[in-house]
Amino acid sequence: MMTDALSSGSNIPDSDIDISIIMAAFNAERYIEQAVASCLNMTGLSFEVIIVDDGSNRPLAPLIDRLTHGDPRVTVLSCQQNHGPAHARNLALQIAKGEFIAIVDSDDYVSPDRMQILIAYGRQNNADIIVDNPIEFFDSPTGRQEHVFLTGFASTQNRTINLTEFMRSGVKFGHKQCFGYLKPVIRRSTLEAGRHTYRTSLRISEDYFLIADMLRAGARMHYVAQSGYYYRKHAGSLTHRAQPAFIKHIALSETEFRNSGPPPLTSEQKRFSRRRSRIYFQMYRFEKIAYDVKHRRYIDAFWRVIKRPPDIPFQVFRGFFLVFKKALNSLRRPADKVFVAD
Repeated sequence: MMTDALSSGSNIPDSDIDISIIMAAFNAERYIEQAVASCLNMTGLSFEVIIVDDGSNRPLAPLIDRLTHGDPRVTVLSCQQNHGPAHARNLALQIAKGEFIAIVDSDDYVSPDRMQILIAYGRQNNADIIVDNPIEFFDSPTGRQEHVFLTGFASTQNRTINLTEFMRSGVKFGHKQCFGYLKPVIRRSTLEAGRHTYRTSLRISEDYFLIADMLRAGARMHYVAQSGYYYRKHAGSLTHRAQPAFIKHIALSETEFRNSGPPPLTSEQKRFSRRRSRIYFQMYRFEKIAYDVKHRRYIDAFWRVIKRPPDIPFQVFRGFFLVFKKALNSLRRPADKVFVAD
């Protein structure tokens, strides 16, 4: 186990902790101060914050100690090399003591009352997973711009989300309505009873599969129509594209999810899963083509295109979409220039 502090934890008795906040961090010096401060400013709950330094180039522990002044509610775990957010979160889950677990990314932040609202709702409704509607924002020379992630009438109503609805949202590509992007608050006893953990083969989409596994096992997911999670979009997150291997692992995980059990998926759920696998495999092949073009291996790129004729409409659409997105992002010219991987 490549960690320096796995056996440690906060000094607060288990029975007194309402929520454990888990934060995976990699080279996160630029934004982590705001992320940690927002967690420590939470109201109405007892809590602990578990930060996992996922192999940063410069260790984060000294910085965290300066920011928190040795606050006993904060624990830092340090990995010797970068493994990705799924691995980092699994390490934190091993020592978390709270009744609930919350995920906060190291370049985001939360409102002071967000966790209190979600946990109160979760307790009242016996929910295992509680989510809200994140606010996406970025700072540009013309000022801060922000908008809510989910739109439409359904986003304004408190409601439950079952596995079928969750999976349906995962194939709405081109419409940013996928529930897998929402930052969950999870009942720890449900995680432990089902032995649910993050899939360490994944570098992206890890929350999606954790929640899907839990819903399949009977967990109750509730959406609360409020916004208390602030998701930062910066220059890197606006333009960065995942490595082909990362995308391929999503497609493989979807196939594994579809073929595993019990319980078996319904025919409708299998259809959503097959579509999701197909889209991610197409995205993977597109990224391989883009890699060849970038490195001027045009013949290799040409053969990749003609080898799979059914992919051609997708590849053309994907190419035009990315060109348009790049042009739009260049007009926004966000001020931040750092990409935070975890």
